Amino acid sequence: MKCPPNPNYNKFVKPDGYKDIGWQVNLDNLDKKKCYESGHNMKDGQITEFDNSLFLWRCTDVIRLCSVCKIVDHTDMSD
Repeated sequence: MKCPPNPNYNKFVKPDGYKDIGWQVNLDNLDKKKCYESGHNMKDGQITEFDNSLFLWRCTDVIRLCSVCKIVDHTDMSD
């Protein structure tokens, strides 16, 4: 079964004033670690996600934005 294209692919625009800290898979990045340790989360609305993957439901480029820390990071959550 072929995956349908993601209409959001390559449409992400980094908000002004945000720092893109690149691809993250752990807390080695100090900016990401500080954000995590501060307790910022999606439930409280500080963190939002944008699926920038080429295909729908593949999660090959999930972009997370923290509105408090003003950081953007990317994660490949595909199988």
